[in-house]
This record gives sequence, C-alpha cells and structure tokens, in this order.
Amino acid sequence: MRKSARRIGQMVGLDSKEVNQKLAELGYLEGQPGNWSMTEEGRKHGEERFFDNGYGGYAARSWSYPVWDEDVARQLGDPDAHLREVNKNRKLAGLPPIESWDD
Repeated sequence: MRKSARRIGQMVGLDSKEVNQKLAELGYLEGQPGNWSMTEEGRKHGEERFFDNGYGGYAARSWSYPVWDEDVARQLGDPDAHLREVNKNRKLAGLPPIESWDD
C-alpha cells in the first residue's frame, strides 16, 4: 500500500517536511518545499495521485501529491519501520508477526 509523506513520516518518526527533504536527497523528488515533483528515480518507488474538484471555469482546481511504497521508510534511516508497520497490520488481521525480512 502506498503512503503519503506524512504517513511515511509517522512510520519513521519524522514530519512530512523532513521526509520530503530526505526524499529529495535520495533523488526521488526535485524542486522545493511546497512545489515538489517526482523524478524518474522517484517513480520507481511511488506514483503521483491527481485530483480535481470537478468544476470548470474559474472554480476549477486540480492538484497532485506523491505517494510512496512502504519500503521507502527503510531507506529513510529506520530499517525496521516497515516491518513494524507490516506487523501492526498483521496483528489487526489476526496473523502472526514476521520476525525479520531474512526469514
């Protein structure tokens, strides 16, 4: 499941601004705060979601934001963050936890 920078940040203990800055350092985003766009490298790890308000003329508004694969959390400095998130979801589903990715 893909997640926004805010949700990835919750997994690794960062806020969304810090996550976006780290993603830019990894080469997944380019631009500046408030005006980020995904790079080709970033598209390998996520996608941009596009929305519009359904209106035409002067009232028309559209926007997009990137969503990331959960494994991006592993690249942001907390290698166990993704495993914790998966185990939280497995617990909710009544499944046993995964001890490590090496198993």
